[in-house]
Amino acid sequence: MKRLIINADDFGLTPGVTRGILDAHLNGVVTSASALMNSPQVTESLNEAFRVAPNLGMGVHLVLTWNKPLLKPEKVPSLVDGGGYFYGSPQISEHADDFNLNDVRNEWQAQIEAFIATGRRPDHLDSHHHSSYINPKLFTLMLKLAQKYSLPIRYPSIPEESSLDIEPFIQILGHHSVRFPQSCITAFYDEGVSFANLSTIISMIPEGISELMCHPGLSDSDLMKGSSYAAQREAELRILKSKDLKECIKENSVSLARFSDL
Repeated sequence: MKRLIINADDFGLTPGVTRGILDAHLNGVVTSASALMNSPQVTESLNEAFRVAPNLGMGVHLVLTWNKPLLKPEKVPSLVDGGGYFYGSPQISEHADDFNLNDVRNEWQAQIEAFIATGRRPDHLDSHHHSSYINPKLFTLMLKLAQKYSLPIRYPSIPEESSLDIEPFIQILGHHSVRFPQSCITAFYDEGVSFANLSTIISMIPEGISELMCHPGLSDSDLMKGSSYAAQREAELRILKSKDLKECIKENSVSLARFSDL
């Protein structure tokens, strides 16, 4: 059987992104989302999701590259700049080798515990800007947290433009008893956001459980100010809600799934 988790990243990034993800689930094909637990409005957003979208899978989008940590900056000094903010995505590779792994473990664990404090448990772990794949040490740390909380993870996914070799991460994964889909498809992003591209992806889904990463949302003022990936989110949303996509999934005998199905 061909099964596909369609996971929307960045839940809680802005109110518009949250509304877009919920719309993509309630009126489209999104089955799962990943929450940014250091977002100021994430608890309110999660409570809304639990109320209006009880069938939406929800995991933790572990953060090292956006906004401030949940812990006080003095508790995780190796992870933050002089203003107490995480280093941004373009800068993190310059600093990652100097991260204190205890700082990362404590902050990521705080993010997982913040989700659990809502009264629910997450159903998977992945990472914002693929930060858990910057180096094997960070990936191993995520795996240990996944084991501690008995959670599946996203299959090692490294953006196509990255020069990182994925093989060391796959080898590390083989040494940990963690559940994961057999792949994470990242090609439905930026210039790859089109129905033609997504229909091709759907037609090539193999037997087993795969994951498709997506980023639907509505371009509110907060998103426009803080992200270069704004209009593309609305394009993703339109496609993910389209009747044609639903027909494509049906025609290719693909069943939709969540991480809890692993």
